[in-house]
Amino acid sequence: MANTDPFNRYLKDIGRVPLLTAAEEIHLGTQIQKMVALKADLENGTCYLTAKEQKRIIRTGERAKNRMVEANLRLVVSIAKKWNRLELNLEPLDLIQEGNSGLIRAVEMFDPTRGYKFSTYAYWWIRQGISRAISYTNRTIRLPSAAIPAIQKAREFAIYYYREHGKMPTIEEIAEHTSTSVESMKYYMLHASGCKSLDSSSSVTDDEKSIIETIADPSTLEGIQVTQDASFVAQIHEMIDRLSDRRKAIIIGCYGLDGGPCRNYTELGKELNISRERVRQLKNQSERSLGLIMSRTELGKIYA
Repeated sequence: MANTDPFNRYLKDIGRVPLLTAAEEIHLGTQIQKMVALKADLENGTCYLTAKEQKRIIRTGERAKNRMVEANLRLVVSIAKKWNRLELNLEPLDLIQEGNSGLIRAVEMFDPTRGYKFSTYAYWWIRQGISRAISYTNRTIRLPSAAIPAIQKAREFAIYYYREHGKMPTIEEIAEHTSTSVESMKYYMLHASGCKSLDSSSSVTDDEKSIIETIADPSTLEGIQVTQDASFVAQIHEMIDRLSDRRKAIIIGCYGLDGGPCRNYTELGKELNISRERVRQLKNQSERSLGLIMSRTELGKIYA
């Protein structure tokens, strides 16, 4: 029975194309660069070759380009598979097609005289083509092309951090790990989940109600006042006051309990003239101490 799956048939077809050796990459890349240079000279009107020589260089360059693209289609597939963990609205073949566009661009730009492998050079172009397609077509709210790899890297870091420390990392730690500003990472994470239709089913109910049916009516909240238990707040501050001055400053600074913004480890380290790692250690020790203090109070019995 013939294989009717387009994706598997595509993989089978590109698997028949032999890979290139390093010498073949240099040879084909040189022919392609001659063609690219000739086309540039023709556009600028600075070409002095005969028509026969021009046709020969272009014909040879096009054959070399096709050969190099076909031999590296498997590289595009391997890179496209790395996006399978994301929730995408694009089919695998659509991702591969966008990656192939990046591959073609890499073939045209590859300079074999620089001495590096073509796959190393092409990786960036292929990834850029795929990430741009995702940012343009996969979301109702379009994100910058740099957001997709940053979100993926942030998710992987969050999973690793939770396994190592038993808690989720702060937005500052995620931004530092992904080499992204805190403001940009906040924006990326705010829109990372995308949009859903109000008519789609809600995941928080078992009766298959739509999302719009589970949203509270604002008119029913009129007249309701939210009050804050002053005794609860007082007990929290009383427990924090039992800590040393340095630990108290770290807890207040980390959680913004003084009414100001939450500060990260680096900022608190500069304020207290200690290292970032020492701030992290003192914060963890302070939280454990607060847990013990709270367990001996009435407040701790309530939330035990």
